Amino acid sequence: MPRLLLFFLLGLLPTLALAQAADETFEAALLQTKTGAMLVYNGSQHAFSIQFTGRVEPSKNPNFLTLNGQVVQAAIIGYGSNGDVSDLPEDTQKKFLLSYQQHEGTYFRKELKVPITDFRKELKVPITDEKTAFVRHSNHLFLSWTFGMLHRTKAQVKQQFYLVAICFNQALVLNCPVITPAEAIRAQQLLAAIADTLVLRDEPVDLTKLYKELHP
Repeated sequence: MPRLLLFFLLGLLPTLALAQAADETFEAALLQTKTGAMLVYNGSQHAFSIQFTGRVEPSKNPNFLTLNGQVVQAAIIGYGSNGDVSDLPEDTQKKFLLSYQQHEGTYFRKELKVPITDFRKELKVPITDEKTAFVRHSNHLFLSWTFGMLHRTKAQVKQQFYLVAICFNQALVLNCPVITPAEAIRAQQLLAAIADTLVLRDEPVDLTKLYKELHP
């Protein structure tokens, strides 16, 4: 069941009311391409997509796949509003993105009982306990969020890399969990390459037609 980002939004509702649209949900479809795969999120009025280049292996969990040996999460979370959040001013979009980061951070700390810590020495990269920044990929605003996870065993996730963007009334969440320090740079590059392919459409996609275009 998808989680809704209903938190921290009460103060934004007056602004959001200016961008009301009909209630819209999105269904995910993973289409094979010549270079990998395309993930399409199709709604009744809009659509958006990202692409994966390389060897793509779907998993039993619909929100995860393996790309060139790296586990990647691609998921959407509704903002609990009918409004087109992506049509709001950039400063307001940043508030929505930070609300996601605050909610997920609370989830890791309290629900999973996982402390967020500093992995500067282990990963040999200049990060702090939590590192957040706003970046652009394919002219879309993304929240970049990185943090370490304290575990004692080698087989557990040691660090998380996130890129989060607003797509209409959804948060598109891209995530790479990292187990070994050697994976860190590759995971960041992989997420950036996926984010660079984000395309938003003002109408739904005919999946049959799109598949034929991908395989002429």
